[in-house]
Amino acid sequence: MFFDKINKLRYTLAFRLTLWYAVLFILSAGIVFILFYMLIGAAIEQRTDEDLLQRRSTFSSIYALQGVDMLQRTAAFQALAAGEKKLFYRLFYPSGVVFSSSNMRHWKSIGIDYAAVEALLEKGNDIFVTHPLANSKYHARVIYARIGSEIMLQMGYNMEDEERLLQVFKKWFLVIMSLLLALAVAGGW
Repeated sequence: MFFDKINKLRYTLAFRLTLWYAVLFILSAGIVFILFYMLIGAAIEQRTDEDLLQRRSTFSSIYALQGVDMLQRTAAFQALAAGEKKLFYRLFYPSGVVFSSSNMRHWKSIGIDYAAVEALLEKGNDIFVTHPLANSKYHARVIYARIGSEIMLQMGYNMEDEERLLQVFKKWFLVIMSLLLALAVAGGW
Protein backbone atom coordinates (compact mmCIF):
# COMPACT_ATOMS: atom_id res chain seq x y z
CA MET A 1 0.00 0.00 0.00
CA PHE A 2 2.77 2.43 0.99
CA PHE A 3 4.76 1.66 -2.16
CA ASP A 4 1.69 2.20 -4.31
CA LYS A 5 1.32 5.73 -2.89
CA ILE A 6 5.00 6.47 -3.54
CA ASN A 7 4.70 5.06 -7.05
CA LYS A 8 1.66 7.29 -7.77
CA LEU A 9 3.50 10.26 -6.27
CA ARG A 10 6.17 10.00 -8.98
CA TYR A 11 3.63 10.89 -11.65
CA THR A 12 2.19 13.96 -9.94
CA LEU A 13 2.87 17.45 -11.19
CA ALA A 14 4.11 18.51 -7.73
CA PHE A 15 6.75 15.80 -7.73
CA ARG A 16 7.99 16.65 -11.23
CA LEU A 17 8.13 20.37 -10.48
CA THR A 18 9.97 19.72 -7.23
CA LEU A 19 12.45 17.50 -9.04
CA TRP A 20 13.04 20.10 -11.77
CA TYR A 21 13.42 22.84 -9.18
CA ALA A 22 15.94 20.81 -7.16
CA VAL A 23 17.96 19.82 -10.26
CA LEU A 24 18.13 23.40 -11.54
CA PHE A 25 19.06 24.67 -8.09
CA ILE A 26 21.86 22.13 -7.66
CA LEU A 27 23.21 22.75 -11.17
CA SER A 28 23.28 26.53 -10.74
CA ALA A 29 24.82 26.27 -7.25
CA GLY A 30 27.38 23.79 -8.58
CA ILE A 31 28.37 26.17 -11.37
CA VAL A 32 28.74 29.02 -8.87
CA PHE A 33 30.87 26.79 -6.61
CA ILE A 34 33.15 25.76 -9.47
CA LEU A 35 33.62 29.40 -10.50
CA PHE A 36 34.39 30.51 -6.93
CA TYR A 37 36.74 27.57 -6.42
CA MET A 38 38.63 28.38 -9.62
CA LEU A 39 38.79 32.09 -8.75
CA ILE A 40 40.08 31.41 -5.24
CA GLY A 41 42.65 28.93 -6.59
CA ALA A 42 43.82 31.40 -9.24
CA ALA A 43 44.05 34.22 -6.69
CA ILE A 44 46.12 32.07 -4.33
CA GLU A 45 48.46 31.04 -7.15
CA GLN A 46 48.81 34.64 -8.33
CA ARG A 47 49.60 35.85 -4.81
CA THR A 48 52.21 33.09 -4.40
CA ASP A 49 53.77 33.92 -7.78
CA GLU A 50 53.96 37.60 -6.82
CA ASP A 51 55.68 36.72 -3.56
CA LEU A 52 58.21 34.54 -5.39
CA LEU A 53 58.80 37.32 -7.94
CA GLN A 54 59.37 39.82 -5.15
CA ARG A 55 61.93 37.54 -3.52
CA ARG A 56 63.63 36.98 -6.90
CA SER A 57 63.77 40.73 -7.44
CA THR A 58 65.38 41.19 -4.02
CA PHE A 59 67.95 38.50 -4.83
CA SER A 60 68.74 40.13 -8.17
CA SER A 61 69.27 43.52 -6.53
CA ILE A 62 71.49 42.07 -3.82
CA TYR A 63 73.56 40.18 -6.40
CA ALA A 64 73.97 43.31 -8.53
CA LEU A 65 74.98 45.48 -5.57
CA GLN A 66 76.88 43.12 -3.27
CA GLY A 67 77.82 40.00 -5.21
CA VAL A 68 77.31 36.27 -4.96
CA ASP A 69 78.41 35.84 -1.31
CA MET A 70 75.75 38.22 -0.04
CA LEU A 71 73.21 36.61 -2.39
CA GLN A 72 73.91 33.22 -0.83
CA ARG A 73 73.63 34.59 2.71
CA THR A 74 70.39 36.45 1.96
CA ALA A 75 68.81 33.43 0.27
CA ALA A 76 69.79 31.19 3.18
CA PHE A 77 68.44 33.71 5.70
CA GLN A 78 65.10 34.04 3.87
CA ALA A 79 64.70 30.26 3.66
CA LEU A 80 65.44 29.91 7.38
CA ALA A 81 63.13 32.78 8.30
CA ALA A 82 60.24 31.33 6.29
CA GLY A 83 60.83 27.84 7.64
CA GLU A 84 62.66 24.80 6.32
CA LYS A 85 59.41 23.20 5.17
CA LYS A 86 57.87 26.40 3.73
CA LEU A 87 60.49 27.81 1.35
CA PHE A 88 63.60 26.53 -0.41
CA TYR A 89 66.12 27.95 -2.81
CA ARG A 90 68.78 26.49 -5.04
CA LEU A 91 71.43 28.52 -6.90
CA PHE A 92 73.07 26.84 -9.87
CA TYR A 93 74.84 27.52 -13.12
CA PRO A 94 73.08 27.02 -16.47
CA SER A 95 75.06 23.77 -16.81
CA GLY A 96 73.10 22.42 -13.81
CA VAL A 97 75.93 22.55 -11.27
CA VAL A 98 74.44 23.58 -7.92
CA PHE A 99 76.68 25.79 -5.80
CA SER A 100 74.29 26.84 -3.03
CA SER A 101 70.97 25.71 -1.58
CA SER A 102 68.86 25.73 1.53
CA ASN A 103 68.33 22.56 3.55
CA MET A 104 66.72 20.28 0.95
CA ARG A 105 65.70 17.43 3.27
CA HIS A 106 62.00 18.28 2.96
CA TRP A 107 62.31 19.10 -0.77
CA LYS A 108 64.33 16.11 -1.98
CA SER A 109 61.60 15.11 -4.45
CA ILE A 110 62.01 18.38 -6.33
CA GLY A 111 64.99 18.29 -8.59
CA ILE A 112 65.95 20.80 -11.23
CA ASP A 113 63.41 20.79 -14.05
CA TYR A 114 65.71 21.07 -17.05
CA ALA A 115 62.81 21.72 -19.42
CA ALA A 116 61.95 24.80 -17.33
CA VAL A 117 65.61 25.87 -17.31
CA GLU A 118 65.78 25.46 -21.09
CA ALA A 119 62.60 27.52 -21.53
CA LEU A 120 64.05 30.17 -19.23
CA LEU A 121 67.27 30.34 -21.21
CA GLU A 122 65.38 30.54 -24.52
CA LYS A 123 62.67 33.05 -23.58
CA GLY A 124 64.35 34.92 -20.76
CA ASN A 125 61.09 35.16 -18.77
CA ASP A 126 60.72 33.64 -15.32
CA ILE A 127 59.14 30.19 -15.38
CA PHE A 128 56.65 28.92 -12.81
CA VAL A 129 56.04 25.22 -12.25
CA THR A 130 53.87 23.35 -9.74
CA HIS A 131 55.51 20.20 -8.34
CA PRO A 132 53.96 17.50 -6.13
CA LEU A 133 55.66 17.07 -2.77
CA ALA A 134 56.95 13.60 -1.82
CA ASN A 135 54.83 11.65 0.67
CA SER A 136 52.21 14.38 0.60
CA LYS A 137 49.04 15.27 -1.26
CA TYR A 138 50.17 18.89 -1.43
CA HIS A 139 52.24 20.80 -3.97
CA ALA A 140 55.01 23.36 -4.19
CA ARG A 141 55.00 26.38 -6.46
CA VAL A 142 58.48 26.82 -7.95
CA ILE A 143 60.03 29.71 -9.84
CA TYR A 144 63.01 29.41 -12.18
CA ALA A 145 64.74 32.73 -12.76
CA ARG A 146 68.04 34.23 -13.83
CA ILE A 147 70.09 36.18 -11.35
CA GLY A 148 72.53 38.20 -13.39
CA SER A 149 73.82 36.55 -16.53
CA GLU A 150 75.39 33.40 -15.12
CA ILE A 151 73.35 32.32 -12.09
CA MET A 152 70.06 30.46 -12.11
CA LEU A 153 67.63 30.51 -9.19
CA GLN A 154 65.16 27.80 -8.32
CA MET A 155 62.94 28.79 -5.42
CA GLY A 156 59.91 26.90 -4.16
CA TYR A 157 57.06 27.62 -1.78
CA ASN A 158 55.04 24.93 0.01
CA MET A 159 51.34 25.37 -0.88
CA GLU A 160 50.04 23.11 1.90
CA ASP A 161 48.28 25.88 3.86
CA GLU A 162 46.66 27.28 0.74
CA GLU A 163 45.54 23.86 -0.49
CA ARG A 164 44.09 23.06 2.95
CA LEU A 165 42.08 26.28 2.74
CA LEU A 166 40.64 25.12 -0.58
CA GLN A 167 39.81 21.71 0.94
CA VAL A 168 37.95 23.37 3.82
CA PHE A 169 36.08 25.53 1.31
CA LYS A 170 35.09 22.43 -0.66
CA LYS A 171 34.02 20.54 2.48
CA TRP A 172 31.84 23.35 3.77
CA PHE A 173 30.34 23.89 0.35
CA LEU A 174 29.24 20.25 0.20
CA VAL A 175 27.74 20.44 3.70
CA ILE A 176 25.89 23.67 2.94
CA MET A 177 24.73 22.36 -0.45
CA SER A 178 23.27 19.26 1.20
CA LEU A 179 21.32 21.42 3.62
CA LEU A 180 20.19 23.78 0.87
CA LEU A 181 19.10 20.86 -1.29
CA ALA A 182 16.92 19.56 1.54
CA LEU A 183 15.45 23.03 1.99
CA ALA A 184 14.93 23.43 -1.75
CA VAL A 185 13.08 20.12 -2.00
CA ALA A 186 10.96 20.97 1.05
CA GLY A 187 10.25 24.46 -0.29
CA GLY A 188 9.54 23.20 -3.78
CA TRP A 189 7.15 20.57 -2.46
